[in-house]
Amino acid sequence: MHHFILFLVLILNTFPLSGQCWKQISGGSLHSFAATPNNRLWAWGDNALGQLGKNYNFQVFSPVLIDIGPDWAGIDANYGNSAAIKTDGYLYIWGSNNRGQLGIGPDGPDFVKVPTLVNLAKWTQVSIGNEHVLGIQTDGSLWAWGSNTFGELGNDTQTPSNHPIQIGSDKDWKAISAGDHFCLAIKKDGSLWAWGFNQVGQLGDSSYQNRNVPVPVRKDKKWKQVDAGYRHALAIDESGKLWSWGEGAIGSNPTWPPYPSTPVLIDSIKLWQKVCAGNNISLALDDAHALWSWGFNNSGQIGQDTTWQDIATGSNHFLAIDQSGDLWTWGFNVQGQLGQGNTLDLSTPTKVNCPYTDAHVLSAKAPAVQLFPSPTKDALYLQLFDNQTRAIKYSIINAQGAEVMPCQVLMPDVSIDVTDLGPGVYFLQLQLGDQRLTRKFVKM
Repeated sequence: MHHFILFLVLILNTFPLSGQCWKQISGGSLHSFAATPNNRLWAWGDNALGQLGKNYNFQVFSPVLIDIGPDWAGIDANYGNSAAIKTDGYLYIWGSNNRGQLGIGPDGPDFVKVPTLVNLAKWTQVSIGNEHVLGIQTDGSLWAWGSNTFGELGNDTQTPSNHPIQIGSDKDWKAISAGDHFCLAIKKDGSLWAWGFNQVGQLGDSSYQNRNVPVPVRKDKKWKQVDAGYRHALAIDESGKLWSWGEGAIGSNPTWPPYPSTPVLIDSIKLWQKVCAGNNISLALDDAHALWSWGFNNSGQIGQDTTWQDIATGSNHFLAIDQSGDLWTWGFNVQGQLGQGNTLDLSTPTKVNCPYTDAHVLSAKAPAVQLFPSPTKDALYLQLFDNQTRAIKYSIINAQGAEVMPCQVLMPDVSIDVTDLGPGVYFLQLQLGDQRLTRKFVKM
């Protein structure tokens, strides 16, 4: 069993030491993203494309702080990207850029491991799809960039764009959701619009035809929330009723295809406040703050004794924040996207340790240090959260207190080779300036 040991040495007034731990959550395909009440950003899980924003590419099994300061107002994660909007309206994106989805122009690399400013526009919302991104600017205008193979940029072409382009000229958009090469958006008048890939009816416009421009969905209804998944969509109308369409709309049904290409009423009794769609999985929060899921290997109410305030899904994993501000995760965990310090799948909600309320405060000048992975077979990696680059002195002692690796110097971005150590528990002693820190790890 893998254990990811996270020790944070934090400035005393940087993080609250009591009260609500989490405020916002978002799930990527194989990674997760969250914000704390003081508007700091944390991430964990898959990191092959730099989607954790940590300037390295190894996966992380527990929440790690993204070293970009506070003042973040909105977040979103999906597929191989993460995005966040600062309180001043500026939009930052990082991760994959294979189809220009970072929106930074023609000279951008294939992926970026640190948060990158998109442009100098001001934004209110961002939603990441598969190789494309949607955003609403402060004037209510709608923009998209990245892949356009199926018309997901909504500009009546199939030409990709490595910078934001406006969809139409309207400035009355209020909500957006980008899925697997298709998009959904709600205007201020409550009308719902869809465009992009439509092979299994995921646009909900009564067809299976791809659309290069936004088309209306159920003109007779007004909508207040919508979420685009892998190949299906979920939405709540203005009366609080829950609807779905596309592949996986109502879970596994052997009589399909064809899949429903228009909204299907899921429940006619309850009222709903938020929905999230993943890869043939669905998660919904009702007005009584009860949580429900359905689809692949999921059915019924979740955590019956718990009341919830926010929900999110990745491709095949779930995240939910309860009324106390605690974060719970369950589902698929191959890349550590559940944040539990391991890669074990979970069938029931399990609490994620709050990474800063249990922190040991050493001094106002101490950097935060993370050592991973643990257990390890051959190498250890050290991450300093103060974003400084410097050589570090270290030594390793065993559980009996004997030094098994004498003092050495660790250069930045270089791993510690522990292949010669026998299986067991060890301690890494670090000399950082005038401070000596100790971190425990397990050698397999």
